[in-house]
Amino acid sequence: MDADQSQREEGFKANLIARLTAAGVQESDITVTYRDNLQDYEILIGGGTLANEAIADIRTATRMAGIVTFEDAENAARLHAQEAVEGRAFMRNMGVKLRASTPGLPVYDPAAMSLADFAAALETYSGFQPRQVLSVRDDATLQIGPAQGPVDFDRFRRLFDAITATLFDHEDVNVVLVGEDGA
Repeated sequence: MDADQSQREEGFKANLIARLTAAGVQESDITVTYRDNLQDYEILIGGGTLANEAIADIRTATRMAGIVTFEDAENAARLHAQEAVEGRAFMRNMGVKLRASTPGLPVYDPAAMSLADFAAALETYSGFQPRQVLSVRDDATLQIGPAQGPVDFDRFRRLFDAITATLFDHEDVNVVLVGEDGA
């Protein structure tokens, strides 16, 4: 690392620590380290359990700055919960836009069809044969992949868009990729 790069890195760390201390974190509880395996900065925050508002302030202070981890398990759980809420809202907005711009999209109504029947309808809509890339586990988990034969990225994009547009408001349905959850 050359002197200019080292100076930029130290300036980045100092700025990040200043933002975190302004958010209420003690400077002695902050460790910022560049991790080659992450290709990003790990921001480790120690100390005791924090309130939800403090976690939100930390998220704001560290947005686009690296990967935040906490020594305290309750803080890590609060961070994950806040990120999940934000992610669901993002997916819901994306789903609404996709649904409005996607004619002929299957609609999932658990009172009228099983998840397996809906999965088959999604595959047909996306240009796959039923049960070619989707399977259902436990009547609540839609599993994607692996595909048989050459991968057709256009059909997979259409399938992912359809899943996003149709299942965003069904929080009781889990969607996993093969291997993502140990499957």
